Amino acid sequence: MSESVPSSSPKQNRSKAGLFLHPVFLISLFILLVNDFYWKYQHANWLTGKLSDFAGLIVLPVFCRVLFWGLSKKMILLACALFFIWWKSPLSQPLIELLNRQLHWPVYRVVDYTDLAALAVLPLTAWRSRSVPGWR
Repeated sequence: MSESVPSSSPKQNRSKAGLFLHPVFLISLFILLVNDFYWKYQHANWLTGKLSDFAGLIVLPVFCRVLFWGLSKKMILLACALFFIWWKSPLSQPLIELLNRQLHWPVYRVVDYTDLAALAVLPLTAWRSRSVPGWR
């Protein structure tokens, strides 16, 4: 007997789409992409360095929520916080070196512990998400 792969219900699909169509997500994603691919190169300063951290910590939990639908909001936010702390530390350097050897475009990050201030957006993300369908 073959096992069937559980599929998403229409309600879950609408909820997932709602997460990606929320204005805060869309604005944060726009800022993240424009900042990482343009502003950082044209106007490199402390603001462009922090902007990606703050926008990224708004965007990352939404992607994680869609990818890991069964996890609770608290687990997703905790995992995002721990990943961000790890990524901003020297502990992530071996992975960055591996990715740079394997990929055709470079991966980089600057170890700057003041970037951890961006973790402050995670409680705001949790609070804001109460009104977003699919993010309960």
